[in-house]
Amino acid sequence: MIRLKFPLKIDEGVRKEVWVELAPSMNIQVREHFQAKRKRKAVISRLIRLQMGGENFTHEVVTKKNKKTGKVTEKDVYTWNQSPLKNVRIVYRRASVKLLDPIDNFGASFKNLGDVIVELGIISDDASDCIDDFKPDPHRVPHIKDAYIEIEIHETQ
Repeated sequence: MIRLKFPLKIDEGVRKEVWVELAPSMNIQVREHFQAKRKRKAVISRLIRLQMGGENFTHEVVTKKNKKTGKVTEKDVYTWNQSPLKNVRIVYRRASVKLLDPIDNFGASFKNLGDVIVELGIISDDASDCIDDFKPDPHRVPHIKDAYIEIEIHETQ
């Protein structure tokens, strides 16, 4: 079993406070700029690698060349050293002051987290043939400083 737990919001500011919500509702995700989404995924990736131990991941720099402009870009890619889990059961807990709508917003708030878990190679895919069971578990807390996200990944047969 893999257990990941981190706060709901992270202060990413260098010179001023810039709070990044790690699991926003689907309403926010649909309307946000792609750079904000990219930043959120980078923060989530860093938090997961810190919790699972940096030595468990392989780092490589991938270069891409844009066909139209010819511009070359580099991207850091991290991969889990073990083979990806194929059949998993995921328990997703999100404790916050305001509960999200359980039917559509709560499950969708897992989207960025699930994408990063797949990109890191922890699970093979976020499709239904890989995730056997997805259990959302919302909690209400009295103060924002108590808010957290917890993900449990259990391998099934």
